[in-house]
Amino acid sequence: MRIAVLTGEFPALSETFVINHVVSLLDRGHDVTVFAFKSDVAAGAHEVVRARGLDRIVRLLDPFIAASTVGRLSRRAGLLLRDGWREPGLTMRLLDPRIGGRSALNLSLFTYGQAFRRQGDFDVVHCHFGWFGSLGAKLKKAKAFRGKLVVTFHGADVNVQQAMGTPRQRTLMFDVADWFTANTGFTRKQAMALGCPLDRCSIWHMGVDMGQFEFRDRSAGNDEAIRLFTTGRLIEKKGIEYVIRALPLLKAGGRRVHFHVIGDGPLRSKLESLTRELGVDGQVTFHGRCTSEAVRGHLDRAHLFVLASVTAENNDREGQGVALIEAEACGLPVIATRHNGFPEAVLDGGSGFLVPERDPRALAERLQYLIDNPDVWGPMGRAGRRFVEEEFALDRCAIVINSVYEQLARSGK
Repeated sequence: MRIAVLTGEFPALSETFVINHVVSLLDRGHDVTVFAFKSDVAAGAHEVVRARGLDRIVRLLDPFIAASTVGRLSRRAGLLLRDGWREPGLTMRLLDPRIGGRSALNLSLFTYGQAFRRQGDFDVVHCHFGWFGSLGAKLKKAKAFRGKLVVTFHGADVNVQQAMGTPRQRTLMFDVADWFTANTGFTRKQAMALGCPLDRCSIWHMGVDMGQFEFRDRSAGNDEAIRLFTTGRLIEKKGIEYVIRALPLLKAGGRRVHFHVIGDGPLRSKLESLTRELGVDGQVTFHGRCTSEAVRGHLDRAHLFVLASVTAENNDREGQGVALIEAEACGLPVIATRHNGFPEAVLDGGSGFLVPERDPRALAERLQYLIDNPDVWGPMGRAGRRFVEEEFALDRCAIVINSVYEQLARSGK
């Protein structure tokens, strides 16, 4: 099949699941094109992208995006004058505000439509995140491509209603798209509440490449500080503040812990200040953004993994918790919050523990238990690895989404 993947940035360090999806499609022999607004392979520093030459299949939806507002409009107008006459019917639809709204008026939809037309038709156009699904629906409604439209919801897109535009735009997407997938049952439920049709939405977990994550039984020396690890953008919903607030409780109980944080974001300075305020700045290292190789190196050296995500003030939440699954694949016991899809990603009491959101004391109690009982690390790590192999291995997840494509192809709609 000819398959287009529509996303915002490719590759993006925080969205390895999109890279995994593309790789799995190529491995199954599909002809794949990735449409993105931003592409910087060097900045992404993902070895799979380099090794597989994925930069060669990326096409920019808007080559004028770096220009000023006036510059973008001027260049889009030039593109319209140059190419608009070639398919006048398509041009009129791409300029129709009843289809594209503001994106029709500022000529951006025409620009995106031309990017698709230059690549020909596709059997499937698969959009990651609802906001790009909304764009895909506009392009399909305007007949910028022929083929089935699939939209995958990841969490933030359905948890924050404004994320997918106006109710009218969401309705267009729910009417026009051929199929929807959600990364967890919770995400699916949220999508339904917004109007997603029940009979066209299935659960599709984001798979991980098991070959990229080496399993290792965990142990710690007698005089060694326990290395606690987390990864993610430094934003409210990641709940890193509550892990930091748990550290003084562990310190007061005589437990030696060093918390390693991978990622960057707007809350970094605030979190660094909090470590100083609580007197645990010597127990926390902020590593900033890291390559995927560096992340795996930290996972290999870690003793325990924590993801204390919370529901943010704007109602933003996590989706599947891919970072938890990657940690389990490495054999790490995990501690996470009872947050959205996390209960589907962690065997509570088996591969790790779940605690309430925004509860440093509960985090500290579970961490203390694991620190005091290292003999459970091995069984938990092995249970987590088996669980990921059975439920989240990339090849298994690839079979699920490929069956969706085949079903749509047979439907002939």
